[in-house]
Amino acid sequence: MRNETNTAGSYVRARGRFIAGNDGAGSKVTAGVVVFSDITGHKKQEARLQETIEQLRKQAQLMETVFKSVKDGLVVTDKDGEFLFVNPRAEQMVGMRPTDAPADQWAETYGTFYPDQKTPVPSDDLPLVRAMRGETTDDVELFIRNQERPEGVSISVSGRPLQDDIGSIEGGVIVLRDVTRLKAAESELRETVQRLQEQTQLMETVFDSMDEGIIVGDLRGRQLFRNPSADRISGTRTERAGPDEWAKVYGIYTLDKKTYLPVEENPLVRAMRGKSTDNFEAFVRNENKPNGIYVSVTGRPLRSRETDQVTAGVIVFRDITKAKEDEARLERTIAELRSQTHAMETIFNSISDGVVAADENGNFTIFNPSAERIVGIGNTDTGPDDWSDLYGIFYPDRVTPVPTEELPLVLAINGQPSDEVEIFIRNSRVPDGVYISVSGRPLRDDSGEAKGGVIVLRDVTARMLAEEALTQAFAHGRLEVVDTILHNIGNAINSVTIGVGTLREQMAKNELARRFEALAKAVEAHRDDWIPYLQTDPQGRQVLPFILAFAKDFSDEKTRMKKTLDRVDNRVAHIVDIIRTQKSFESAAM
Repeated sequence: MRNETNTAGSYVRARGRFIAGNDGAGSKVTAGVVVFSDITGHKKQEARLQETIEQLRKQAQLMETVFKSVKDGLVVTDKDGEFLFVNPRAEQMVGMRPTDAPADQWAETYGTFYPDQKTPVPSDDLPLVRAMRGETTDDVELFIRNQERPEGVSISVSGRPLQDDIGSIEGGVIVLRDVTRLKAAESELRETVQRLQEQTQLMETVFDSMDEGIIVGDLRGRQLFRNPSADRISGTRTERAGPDEWAKVYGIYTLDKKTYLPVEENPLVRAMRGKSTDNFEAFVRNENKPNGIYVSVTGRPLRSRETDQVTAGVIVFRDITKAKEDEARLERTIAELRSQTHAMETIFNSISDGVVAADENGNFTIFNPSAERIVGIGNTDTGPDDWSDLYGIFYPDRVTPVPTEELPLVLAINGQPSDEVEIFIRNSRVPDGVYISVSGRPLRDDSGEAKGGVIVLRDVTARMLAEEALTQAFAHGRLEVVDTILHNIGNAINSVTIGVGTLREQMAKNELARRFEALAKAVEAHRDDWIPYLQTDPQGRQVLPFILAFAKDFSDEKTRMKKTLDRVDNRVAHIVDIIRTQKSFESAAM
């Protein structure tokens, strides 16, 4: 109803009644009454209620859409266990739709177990049942396995009771979350952590047991790890100092033992800057190491596997003081050995007798000048099969070649000694030929196996010609003169023979060449690991005593050989005098 005074309008409710009168002819409506009531407020309230209901309907529809779309499962029941709402995710998670079974059979129906995946959960202990009783639960872990989910699924459940405005329990609600992958990841993580812990413990045990020192430093110069050997070798422990101070704090010097190691040359600093270092040598001296030590350091940067960025640096170092001292001693010993070897070569090159040595393959190792002078041809690369033809080796008849297998040096190489074997040499260098007497001895190793041979040869041409002259003298009736010559020369030759025999015996029995050859082979075999060989190998540790003993024996042998050579030289001079005197007599007689 709207009028001039009610421009906004209003709702009214009208009730009408009629009034009847009696005019004698019967009842007759005589008037009407209408009663109006204003219902505008009621209509507005009704409109608001409809609007609210529509909003609630939209909200309910929105919530249902949301609950159906969320990744978590949602289940709502009333207080009697009737399912009011179950979203698709919950059905997918447990593999079943809502059941008509009573609440005390839910655990069995859905196949619900504790996290051990073996022990069934009583229905009374299910979070939804507990929520229906008014209990609150958070993150209860369960395992569901049934026909639809034979492989099983791990879920985390939180429950809350549904209550009205006055707190009365009207049902329960639970939220389910699939944690199968999370559980698997946690299990894998635990295994990984355990494995890493075991590896770390193993590495720490190994590092603590190593003789080498190990230090790990981060990019700020903090020492993250330092094994006991690092403290033992350097004589210091971790100090609060930056890289610029390390040289002075720890006493790190260059090899001159005076100059502090520059920070940019420090292997750990280089490693922290991404640079590698191999076998860097430095000198460390501090209050705990007053005499100082030499160290060899290797450094490497540690990089992140994901970004390849340097995250830290590590160095491994060891004490090489003994090795450096041994190296210095070895250099001195080698110098002395070179001097002794030079002396030996001088002797071999100076003696009048020829000396020839060869290894087991027939390669000449010694061929002194006297041997070359006597046979006319020196050291060659030919093998034993060619020696007889090359050098022109015959029996004393000067016609029959000596077979290879009967050559004294070949016999010596094969382990057979020989004494004063007379042969005749004739080749392009000695066309008139020369008679020689040869004695040979095998060279043997420590086990007694032949490793070569040596021969001593001397020119006996004069003696052989003298014997021929004696024969001719007897033929011409000069027996008395020859007897005198033979007596005088014989006495002198006997003395020379004794001296040469002594020298030959010394040469034949001389172990110095064999020992020297064994030393050379040992050095050659350990060319690439010489220092560790001297330090750690049981045989290597005997090298220095061996060299010292060898030098002394060589010096003694040199003295003995010089005395023998002096005697031989005197006797030879005596023979020359006899022959010269006799020739003067013969010239006078003629």
